Amino acid sequence: MLCTRMFGEKRIALLVIDPQRKFWSDRPDWEEARDKAVAWMNRLIYLFRKAGAPIVVVKYEGYENCRPYEGDDGDDYYPGLALRSDDPVVWKRGLNSFKDTPLADMLRKAGVDRLVLAGSMTNRCLMAAYYGALDNDMVAYFGQGASVGSSSKHEEACEFICGTVNEETVCEHLGVLSIGDDGVPVLVDSNYPSWDDSLLCSIAALANAGGGHFIIGYPKGVPDNAALAEWIRSRVSEELGIIVSVEPLVFCSQDAVEVKVGASENPVLYHGQKMVAEKGYSY
Repeated sequence: MLCTRMFGEKRIALLVIDPQRKFWSDRPDWEEARDKAVAWMNRLIYLFRKAGAPIVVVKYEGYENCRPYEGDDGDDYYPGLALRSDDPVVWKRGLNSFKDTPLADMLRKAGVDRLVLAGSMTNRCLMAAYYGALDNDMVAYFGQGASVGSSSKHEEACEFICGTVNEETVCEHLGVLSIGDDGVPVLVDSNYPSWDDSLLCSIAALANAGGGHFIIGYPKGVPDNAALAEWIRSRVSEELGIIVSVEPLVFCSQDAVEVKVGASENPVLYHGQKMVAEKGYSY
């Protein structure tokens, strides 16, 4: 049920639930649905950061209630999700984010009585959190489109049954302007916890903003800046479909590379999202 009013008198927090790679579905459009949900999550994350409102991540500990997952990155965030390493994280062992966790106390201490829910899975842990919030004298709302479920029918059913808010309503209650259709504003080189996600997001944003350049060092595991330059060229071509100039150099006595990005005639998408550099950021 789409709501135009969020009941409550105190602060609003964004709760991002189980955005971990170990949570997936065998639905045929899984990756497309996940990336689409991540795009809407990122819009909410940007708006809450802009408003200075709380963002809390809830992560599930273990693999007991997960589908079999291959790889050692099961607890990593979904690709392209703009959460930061300093966002507070609450760990849980069951479906309900409030059961046997410090979440309710954390939110009360922050003066929160309203929640916008995002993450996965729509029809499982988000539903549990929706009703768990009511048990803790808080009102929760689904963020429209900002969660991914077992199927599109599950997502639609949950948003129909539960109170759901769109971006316009969230902006009104946060007191910020909406993003519009120009793309998701990002602070170049700062929005992603992983180095390569941050790099690709930055390049996409610069290409959409008329071009630019920046100097960047490299993480452990890369043998030298020449190897890094080749790796960046390859990844950018593969992930973004554009060609960039990458030149090895020494910057402040440290090995680094300079990345030059030209303007793109067509929108450059990263995980299905158009990234644009946030106004006021110089690069």
